[in-house]
Amino acid sequence: MPTSGTHPAAAQSAAGTVDTHHHVWDLAARPQPWLELPGHEPLLRNYSEADLRPQASAAGVTATVVVQTVTDPAETPELLAVAAASDLIIDEVVNEPEFSYVPSRFWSTVTVEHY
Repeated sequence: MPTSGTHPAAAQSAAGTVDTHHHVWDLAARPQPWLELPGHEPLLRNYSEADLRPQASAAGVTATVVVQTVTDPAETPELLAVAAASDLIIDEVVNEPEFSYVPSRFWSTVTVEHY
C-alpha cells in the first residue's frame, strides 16, 4: 500500500508541473535486478535526486513524486528519508503494508489535465 508525506515544496507547486512518477536508486545500497534486464544498460548506474534536479528544472517541473523501485522493506525508510530531505519531492509511493496512505495537502490543490 502506498504512503505519502507532506513537504514544503507542496504549497509552492500548485502552479507548476508535477512529475508524478520517478525513481531514485543507489546500487551500493541494494541491487536493482530490473536494471540488469536487456536494454536497461544505460540505466545501470546510481540515480539520485541530485541527478533528477537539473532535468526537472529544464523541463519546468517544480515538484515530483518518487516511487519505490524494489519491494525490499529496507528500501522504504531510505526512500522516505530522501523525500523528506528534498524540496523537490513532495510525495512518495512505497509498497509496504505497514505504511498507510495519507494524501498530502498538496493533492487538494492539483488540477489534472489529460492530453
